[in-house]
Amino acid sequence: SLRRSVAFVRCSLPEKIPPPFATERTPNGKKSQTEIGTKMQTKTGTKTEPEMRLLATSMLVPNPQQPRKIFDRDALIGLGSSMKESGQVHPLIVDDAGNGTYIVVDGERRWRAAELVGIPELMAIIRQLGEQNADTRHLIEALVTSTQREGLSPVEFARACGKLKSMGLSNRSIADKIGTYTERVRIALRLLELDEELLVLVDAGKLPKDPRVVDALLSIEDGETRVKLGEKMARSGIGIDAI
Repeated sequence: SLRRSVAFVRCSLPEKIPPPFATERTPNGKKSQTEIGTKMQTKTGTKTEPEMRLLATSMLVPNPQQPRKIFDRDALIGLGSSMKESGQVHPLIVDDAGNGTYIVVDGERRWRAAELVGIPELMAIIRQLGEQNADTRHLIEALVTSTQREGLSPVEFARACGKLKSMGLSNRSIADKIGTYTERVRIALRLLELDEELLVLVDAGKLPKDPRVVDALLSIEDGETRVKLGEKMARSGIGIDAI
Protein backbone atom coordinates (compact mmCIF):
# COMPACT_ATOMS: atom_id res chain seq x y z
CA SER A 1 0.00 0.00 0.00
CA LEU A 2 1.02 3.65 -0.32
CA ARG A 3 1.33 3.95 3.48
CA ARG A 4 3.73 1.02 3.64
CA SER A 5 5.70 2.43 0.69
CA VAL A 6 6.05 5.79 2.41
CA ALA A 7 7.26 4.05 5.54
CA PHE A 8 9.85 2.24 3.44
CA VAL A 9 11.18 5.47 1.99
CA ARG A 10 11.95 7.05 5.38
CA CYS A 11 12.55 10.48 3.97
CA SER A 12 10.64 13.72 4.26
CA LEU A 13 10.27 16.82 2.16
CA PRO A 14 12.29 19.68 3.55
CA GLU A 15 10.42 22.88 4.32
CA LYS A 16 12.28 24.73 1.62
CA ILE A 17 14.41 23.24 -1.12
CA PRO A 18 17.29 25.37 -2.45
CA PRO A 19 17.17 26.74 -6.00
CA PRO A 20 18.44 24.56 -8.83
CA PHE A 21 22.11 23.79 -8.85
CA ALA A 22 22.82 25.92 -5.80
CA THR A 23 26.47 26.20 -4.84
CA GLU A 24 28.30 27.50 -1.82
CA ARG A 25 31.88 28.47 -1.10
CA THR A 26 34.02 26.01 0.84
CA PRO A 27 36.77 27.19 3.22
CA ASN A 28 39.35 26.92 0.43
CA GLY A 29 37.31 29.23 -1.77
CA LYS A 30 36.12 26.59 -4.22
CA LYS A 31 32.50 26.06 -5.13
CA SER A 32 30.68 22.96 -3.98
CA GLN A 33 27.26 21.69 -4.86
CA THR A 34 24.77 21.85 -2.01
CA GLU A 35 21.72 20.13 -3.38
CA ILE A 36 20.41 20.11 -6.91
CA GLY A 37 17.36 22.18 -6.32
CA THR A 38 13.84 21.96 -7.43
CA LYS A 39 12.42 25.44 -7.84
CA MET A 40 12.78 26.31 -11.49
CA GLN A 41 12.03 29.00 -14.00
CA THR A 42 9.65 27.92 -16.75
CA LYS A 43 9.80 29.30 -20.27
CA THR A 44 7.20 31.88 -19.29
CA GLY A 45 9.41 33.04 -16.43
CA THR A 46 7.04 31.95 -13.66
CA LYS A 47 8.29 29.86 -10.76
CA THR A 48 6.96 26.37 -10.22
CA GLU A 49 7.08 24.73 -6.82
CA PRO A 50 8.31 21.12 -6.84
CA GLU A 51 6.29 18.20 -5.67
CA MET A 52 7.52 15.09 -3.95
CA ARG A 53 5.81 11.74 -4.35
CA LEU A 54 6.30 8.07 -5.07
CA LEU A 55 6.98 7.14 -8.68
CA ALA A 56 6.98 3.69 -10.21
CA THR A 57 10.51 2.75 -11.27
CA SER A 58 9.09 1.82 -14.70
CA MET A 59 8.20 5.50 -15.25
CA LEU A 60 11.81 6.65 -14.83
CA VAL A 61 14.26 7.06 -17.71
CA PRO A 62 18.00 7.77 -17.63
CA ASN A 63 19.44 11.22 -18.18
CA PRO A 64 20.45 11.22 -21.88
CA GLN A 65 23.38 13.45 -20.97
CA GLN A 66 24.71 11.11 -18.27
CA PRO A 67 28.51 10.91 -18.76
CA ARG A 68 28.76 7.62 -16.87
CA LYS A 69 28.35 4.75 -19.32
CA ILE A 70 29.35 1.76 -17.18
CA PHE A 71 27.54 0.75 -13.99
CA ASP A 72 28.95 -2.10 -11.90
CA ARG A 73 26.13 -4.66 -11.60
CA ASP A 74 27.42 -6.24 -8.39
CA ALA A 75 27.75 -2.82 -6.75
CA LEU A 76 24.22 -1.93 -7.83
CA ILE A 77 22.82 -5.15 -6.38
CA GLY A 78 24.60 -4.40 -3.11
CA LEU A 79 23.15 -0.89 -3.09
CA GLY A 80 19.67 -2.22 -3.88
CA SER A 81 19.86 -4.78 -1.10
CA SER A 82 20.84 -2.03 1.34
CA MET A 83 17.89 0.07 0.17
CA LYS A 84 15.55 -2.89 0.67
CA GLU A 85 16.79 -3.40 4.20
CA SER A 86 17.23 0.20 5.37
CA GLY A 87 14.93 2.16 3.10
CA GLN A 88 15.53 5.00 0.67
CA VAL A 89 17.44 7.67 2.56
CA HIS A 90 17.33 10.44 -0.06
CA PRO A 91 14.71 11.09 -2.75
CA LEU A 92 15.66 11.09 -6.41
CA ILE A 93 15.52 14.34 -8.33
CA VAL A 94 13.70 14.01 -11.64
CA ASP A 95 12.44 16.24 -14.43
CA ASP A 96 8.94 15.69 -15.76
CA ALA A 97 9.41 14.89 -19.45
CA GLY A 98 5.75 15.58 -20.10
CA ASN A 99 5.00 12.22 -21.71
CA GLY A 100 4.38 10.11 -18.63
CA THR A 101 8.08 9.55 -17.97
CA TYR A 102 10.56 11.29 -15.66
CA ILE A 103 14.23 11.95 -16.42
CA VAL A 104 16.48 10.96 -13.53
CA VAL A 105 18.70 13.97 -12.87
CA ASP A 106 20.13 12.85 -9.53
CA GLY A 107 20.05 9.26 -8.28
CA GLU A 108 20.46 7.08 -11.37
CA ARG A 109 22.48 4.48 -9.47
CA ARG A 110 19.74 4.22 -6.83
CA TRP A 111 17.10 3.85 -9.53
CA ARG A 112 19.05 1.16 -11.39
CA ALA A 113 19.73 -0.62 -8.09
CA ALA A 114 16.04 -0.55 -7.18
CA GLU A 115 15.08 -2.08 -10.52
CA LEU A 116 17.62 -4.89 -10.10
CA VAL A 117 16.31 -5.95 -6.69
CA GLY A 118 12.63 -5.44 -7.45
CA ILE A 119 11.78 -2.25 -5.56
CA PRO A 120 8.67 -1.05 -7.44
CA GLU A 121 8.52 2.59 -6.32
CA LEU A 122 10.89 5.35 -5.27
CA MET A 123 10.29 8.73 -3.71
CA ALA A 124 11.27 11.56 -6.03
CA ILE A 125 11.31 15.35 -6.12
CA ILE A 126 9.70 16.29 -9.42
CA ARG A 127 10.78 19.37 -11.34
CA GLN A 128 9.10 20.78 -14.44
CA LEU A 129 11.16 20.48 -17.61
CA GLY A 130 10.50 23.88 -19.11
CA GLU A 131 13.92 25.42 -19.16
CA GLN A 132 15.79 26.28 -22.32
CA ASN A 133 19.18 24.60 -22.83
CA ALA A 134 18.00 21.59 -20.86
CA ASP A 135 20.65 19.35 -22.45
CA THR A 136 23.44 21.56 -21.14
CA ARG A 137 21.87 21.71 -17.68
CA HIS A 138 21.34 17.95 -17.55
CA LEU A 139 24.94 17.28 -18.56
CA ILE A 140 26.33 19.71 -15.99
CA GLU A 141 24.17 18.28 -13.20
CA ALA A 142 25.09 14.70 -14.08
CA LEU A 143 28.76 15.61 -14.27
CA VAL A 144 28.71 17.29 -10.86
CA THR A 145 26.82 14.41 -9.26
CA SER A 146 29.15 11.79 -10.72
CA THR A 147 32.40 13.56 -9.91
CA GLN A 148 31.40 14.47 -6.35
CA ARG A 149 29.70 11.24 -5.33
CA GLU A 150 30.63 8.24 -7.43
CA GLY A 151 33.55 9.37 -9.55
CA LEU A 152 33.94 9.08 -13.31
CA SER A 153 36.72 7.39 -15.20
CA PRO A 154 39.25 9.86 -16.69
CA VAL A 155 37.87 9.30 -20.18
CA GLU A 156 34.22 9.67 -19.11
CA PHE A 157 35.09 12.96 -17.41
CA ALA A 158 37.05 14.12 -20.47
CA ARG A 159 34.21 13.26 -22.86
CA ALA A 160 31.73 15.15 -20.69
CA CYS A 161 34.00 18.22 -20.68
CA GLY A 162 34.39 17.87 -24.43
CA LYS A 163 30.64 17.83 -24.89
CA LEU A 164 30.22 20.95 -22.77
CA LYS A 165 32.97 22.58 -24.82
CA SER A 166 31.09 21.74 -28.01
CA MET A 167 28.02 23.43 -26.50
CA GLY A 168 29.95 26.69 -26.43
CA LEU A 169 31.27 26.76 -22.85
CA SER A 170 34.80 27.95 -22.15
CA ASN A 171 37.23 25.99 -19.99
CA ARG A 172 36.71 28.44 -17.13
CA SER A 173 32.93 28.29 -17.46
CA ILE A 174 33.01 24.48 -17.37
CA ALA A 175 35.25 24.54 -14.29
CA ASP A 176 33.03 27.06 -12.51
CA LYS A 177 29.84 25.15 -13.24
CA ILE A 178 31.11 21.76 -12.05
CA GLY A 179 33.12 23.09 -9.11
CA THR A 180 36.64 22.22 -10.25
CA TYR A 181 39.70 24.10 -11.49
CA THR A 182 40.39 25.24 -15.05
CA GLU A 183 43.64 23.29 -15.37
CA ARG A 184 41.81 20.02 -14.70
CA VAL A 185 39.43 20.80 -17.54
CA ARG A 186 42.32 21.67 -19.85
CA ILE A 187 44.09 18.39 -19.04
CA ALA A 188 40.88 16.44 -19.62
CA LEU A 189 40.34 18.04 -23.02
CA ARG A 190 43.95 17.35 -23.95
CA LEU A 191 43.38 13.68 -23.13
CA LEU A 192 40.64 13.57 -25.77
CA GLU A 193 43.21 14.30 -28.46
CA LEU A 194 44.60 10.78 -28.04
CA ASP A 195 43.57 8.07 -30.49
CA GLU A 196 40.51 6.04 -29.55
CA GLU A 197 42.65 2.93 -29.11
CA LEU A 198 44.72 4.73 -26.49
CA LEU A 199 41.66 6.15 -24.73
CA VAL A 200 40.43 2.58 -24.25
CA LEU A 201 43.73 1.73 -22.54
CA VAL A 202 43.53 4.82 -20.31
CA ASP A 203 39.96 3.92 -19.34
CA ALA A 204 41.09 0.40 -18.45
CA GLY A 205 43.87 1.78 -16.25
CA LYS A 206 46.58 0.26 -18.42
CA LEU A 207 47.94 3.51 -19.81
CA PRO A 208 48.73 6.41 -17.43
CA LYS A 209 46.54 9.49 -17.66
CA ASP A 210 49.56 11.53 -16.56
CA PRO A 211 49.55 14.76 -18.66
CA ARG A 212 53.27 14.28 -19.34
CA VAL A 213 52.58 10.89 -20.90
CA VAL A 214 49.69 12.32 -22.92
CA ASP A 215 51.78 15.25 -24.17
CA ALA A 216 54.68 12.95 -25.04
CA LEU A 217 52.43 10.61 -27.03
CA LEU A 218 50.76 13.51 -28.83
CA SER A 219 54.19 14.82 -29.80
CA ILE A 220 54.43 11.80 -32.12
CA GLU A 221 52.85 12.95 -35.38
CA ASP A 222 52.32 9.55 -36.99
CA GLY A 223 49.14 8.04 -35.58
CA GLU A 224 50.11 4.43 -36.17
CA THR A 225 53.46 4.89 -34.44
CA ARG A 226 51.75 6.69 -31.56
CA VAL A 227 49.23 3.90 -31.01
CA LYS A 228 51.88 1.17 -31.20
CA LEU A 229 54.03 2.93 -28.61
CA GLY A 230 51.06 3.51 -26.34
CA GLU A 231 50.10 -0.16 -26.57
CA LYS A 232 53.71 -1.13 -25.79
CA MET A 233 53.66 1.12 -22.73
CA ALA A 234 50.44 -0.51 -21.58
CA ARG A 235 51.85 -4.02 -21.97
CA SER A 236 55.30 -3.55 -20.49
CA GLY A 237 54.85 -0.60 -18.17
CA ILE A 238 57.71 1.35 -19.70
CA GLY A 239 58.08 4.92 -18.49
CA ILE A 240 57.77 8.29 -20.14
CA ASP A 241 61.51 8.43 -20.86
CA ALA A 242 61.02 5.76 -23.53
CA ILE A 243 58.81 8.01 -25.64
